[in-house]
Amino acid sequence: MFIKRIVLLFFLGICTFIAVVIGCLQETETPTRQKIDLDESLMWSRFFLPKTNLVYECLSSFDEKTCQNHLPTADEVKRQFPNPCGYATGMEDCAILGGTVLAGLVDKYNAQQKHFDRTSANARKILDGLDTLVQPDGFVARGLCPEDKKSFYINSSIDQYTHLVHGMWKFYNSPMSNSADKKKIANALTRISERLIRNVKKENDYCSLRADGKPCALRISRFTFEKPHAAARQAMIYGATWQATGDKKYYDLYRNLIYDAIKVSEEIKITGWTPIWAMLQMQFSLETLRDLEQDQALKKRIIDLMQKVADLSNTQSKRVAKKFENSELETLYGDWRNPPEWRDQMGYSIPKLGKSREVWRAIRETGELPLIASHAPYNFPNEILAIYKNALEKVDPTRCASCGIIFHWATYWSLQANKKGVIE
Repeated sequence: MFIKRIVLLFFLGICTFIAVVIGCLQETETPTRQKIDLDESLMWSRFFLPKTNLVYECLSSFDEKTCQNHLPTADEVKRQFPNPCGYATGMEDCAILGGTVLAGLVDKYNAQQKHFDRTSANARKILDGLDTLVQPDGFVARGLCPEDKKSFYINSSIDQYTHLVHGMWKFYNSPMSNSADKKKIANALTRISERLIRNVKKENDYCSLRADGKPCALRISRFTFEKPHAAARQAMIYGATWQATGDKKYYDLYRNLIYDAIKVSEEIKITGWTPIWAMLQMQFSLETLRDLEQDQALKKRIIDLMQKVADLSNTQSKRVAKKFENSELETLYGDWRNPPEWRDQMGYSIPKLGKSREVWRAIRETGELPLIASHAPYNFPNEILAIYKNALEKVDPTRCASCGIIFHWATYWSLQANKKGVIE
């Protein structure tokens, strides 16, 4: 009897060892997973700067020591050169990218249920960076200058607010966040909500205002119901703040907006101006509202709307695929200080970088489009899946200057977390 038990335990031990080995091979050795892991590794070594705990958007070289040398100096930011948004400088989307990465890390943990310490530590770095972007008065800076770790451009946008809040909200609801993280998120969301309460009024053209208290000339910091893709943003922020703080004030603000927000959002359609990034932000705001909403009938409308957003985005598949196929994928980001041309936009001087900016966007859209679809509740469009697979195959992450590889990485984990299947 004793010998039989020893043999049985030995046999079970061998089986367990084989299962672990097979699991590890399945997890790490598929070509797609190797590419995704490489995307993440390069995200940390090239796009993320420990000085600020922020993720920046492009590379001006493939040398990790110099790839972010193009970023504005403290003096340039102080002079608001080249424009108050920091457009084209590589410092304009840190809030967007940080929010995307934080959400992606939550999805990664939810999909695997492993590597808790490592993933939560990385998430905490991103949270700390995002928290520094939220100023004491609730203004969400686009990014911080690495030279002095504090200078920023004074013109933000609802895009920055949306991604930052979405990432914080996802991490708040993750088992990876501890009480200190939740307190930090609650404080940041409170600062943001109080800013919107103060500033988003008719007399300010419903603008959240620039850091200097002036209206945004480009009108990109307005929280209104005018455009369906942006109609749910303010409700999303108040709802997330309510959940994080438990303060009924923010719940009441949320409830005052949510029905009209969804009604207007349901009018979404593709027009001559419907960028992929706008649809992604809409999807993220809807994901937040879907999980917050307690009215089951309204929740069902939000879920259906998320499928509609994915289906409408799918109508842009041919355009995205064509742009990607016509791009020289290894193009480095251009010199924004000496661009081929300048464009004046409402008094803001915008460097136009031509091909390099087009390639940067083309690669990014092949990640944004499937990230939208990964949140679709009913079906993942085959056309979008084909674009994603093609981009993963053709983009060499070691020779890619676009933050698009970050969206490729985020999509992979979103697909798994949302049970859309593993891309092999």
